[in-house]
Amino acid sequence: MRVLFVYLITLVFLSACSFNPSKSIEVCLEDVHLWEYHDGNPMWYTLSWFDGSQVHRMTVDKHTRSVTVQIERGKSCIFTATPLDSLRPMGGMYVPGQGDSVRLSFADGRLASLLLDLAQYDPSLVDSIETDRLKEIIPSDFDEDALYQAFLDGTVGKQAVARQDHFDITLSGLPSGQYISEYDDGPVFELETGESITLSLTPGIHRFYNSQRRFVHVAAVYSDGTSGYYSYSLSVW
Repeated sequence: MRVLFVYLITLVFLSACSFNPSKSIEVCLEDVHLWEYHDGNPMWYTLSWFDGSQVHRMTVDKHTRSVTVQIERGKSCIFTATPLDSLRPMGGMYVPGQGDSVRLSFADGRLASLLLDLAQYDPSLVDSIETDRLKEIIPSDFDEDALYQAFLDGTVGKQAVARQDHFDITLSGLPSGQYISEYDDGPVFELETGESITLSLTPGIHRFYNSQRRFVHVAAVYSDGTSGYYSYSLSVW
């Protein structure tokens, strides 16, 4: 009788483990932001992730490059890590069968951020997404509004997604010094007081950091080619 009781308890325990709906996964921040690199000081990040049913957030300390989180088994999951909770994010996507870790990079940041927005709007839109296939069929400089609409319309993969437009934008009236884009492929330039520079930029927010003065100049470029500007001082992160 005692043997049968122990057997039943063991069976219940094993069954509970086999039906555990969650899975631990290590999230690695693989890249270093350009401003971190030039400043020699690591940043803290806000990690956001869609676990298969809902979106979670947590702060990652500046000296931490990997954390372990819980996701739902058998679900596609999306991750972004946003420097200082405001800059261009790293990103990464996990699909079942990829192991126990996911590596985030700035190269996948735009796509992951868009997919995370979709997950918040309607999780079914990204529930079983094949991210490797998606990256094959969309251009690297995809138009975010066009891709978002394609998901809503169910036309992803059925027609080409538009590329981003570029507009000539002039920056002027800035303090002297070297300015570093927050994008890996963005411009880095030197200005003297009173000088201006014309850049070819895509719609969206573009930040340029003057590390000598801890000064950030922001150009907001709109889809019709118009632009707006503002600046702020960046305290030690």
